[in-house]
Amino acid sequence: MTVTVVPLASSDRQRLLNVDMAAFFFDPKAHPVDIVTSHFDWTRTFGATREGSDDLIGVYTSYDMALTAPGPLDGLTRVPMAGLSWVSVHPDHRRRGVLREMMAHHFARLHEEGSALSGLHAAEVPIYRRFGYGTSSVELELTLTRGAIFTAPSLDDAAGRVTTRFAAADSDDVAQVVHALHLHCAETTLGTVTRPEHLARPLFADLPLTRQGREPWQVLLAHVDGGATGYAVFGRQSKWEDYRAKGTVEVRELAAADPATLLALARRLVDFDLTATTTINARGIDDPIVWWAGGPRAMDVTTVDSLWLRLIDVRAALTARGYSSACDVVLDVV
Repeated sequence: MTVTVVPLASSDRQRLLNVDMAAFFFDPKAHPVDIVTSHFDWTRTFGATREGSDDLIGVYTSYDMALTAPGPLDGLTRVPMAGLSWVSVHPDHRRRGVLREMMAHHFARLHEEGSALSGLHAAEVPIYRRFGYGTSSVELELTLTRGAIFTAPSLDDAAGRVTTRFAAADSDDVAQVVHALHLHCAETTLGTVTRPEHLARPLFADLPLTRQGREPWQVLLAHVDGGATGYAVFGRQSKWEDYRAKGTVEVRELAAADPATLLALARRLVDFDLTATTTINARGIDDPIVWWAGGPRAMDVTTVDSLWLRLIDVRAALTARGYSSACDVVLDVV
C-alpha cells in the first residue's frame, strides 16, 4: 500500500477528529470539534492517505514548543522543540506502514527547518522507541491527605507574605496571566516544556462531559506585593462516605517562580474544606514538596515516564544547550 502524507486545513478538522476518535475511542459528545481543534497550527498538521483515495487513514500535528535545558556556567536556557501530538492511525490501517510514513515526514520537515529536537508524551511505550525516541524525564504524582504539614522553617516568613486567590480557568484574562507565569516560571525550572501562546486559552476550556463529577478547572493565583509569582490549575470533586466529607482535589499544573510561593501554594491546596486528599500531578523527581512533607512515605507517590525526546540534529542539539565548563569530547553517533 502506497501512503502519502498531505497537509490539512481547518476545513479538515472533522475528518481529522474522526480518525483520532477511531484510534483513541473517546466520547465525541464530550469533545466538540470546534473546541478541541481550536489550538491547531494548520501549517504543522498533516494527514495520511492511501493510493487512489482521499480518505484519511492517519493524522498528526506538532506544536512550536521549547524545553528548559542546562545553559552555560550552571545557568538555564530555552531550546526550541517540536511537540509531536495527535498521532493517530485508523484501526483499519494499522501495521501497514502508515505511522512510519508520518514519522519520516515529521523528521524530514524538522531537518528542513533546522530544528534540533522532537518531543512527545508516549501513549504506548514500545511504539516510539522504534523511531529513535527515548525517555528524557520522569514525573511524580503525589497524593497527600488533607492538612498535610510541609516543614520548611527557612521559607516560612516569605511564604507568609504570599497571598492567593482562585478564579475560573475558562477565562480570557486568567489565560493571559497563567501563560505569562507559565513562561516566567519555566525560566528557573530545568526540564520544563513551554507551550506556545495559541495554546494558552483553549487548554483550559471547560468541557462539561469530561468532568465526571469534578468542578470546572479553577486557577489558584499567588501574589507577593501585588505581583503574580505562581499558579495552580486544579479541580475539586465532592464525595461523601458515612456522612463524612471525602472530597478530592486534582492539581493539573503547579508552577512557582520561587520556593516560598511553591510552599504557599502547596499549603493552600491541601487545606480546602470538605476534601480528604489532594493529588498533585507532573512533579519532578527532585520536587521539594516531597521532602517538605516528610519524604516519599508521607504520601502516595506514583512515578511515570514524562517527556520523550528524539535528537533530529545531533550537532544542533548538543550545541543549543550549555555546559558547566569547557571540555573536549568525541561522540560516536550510531
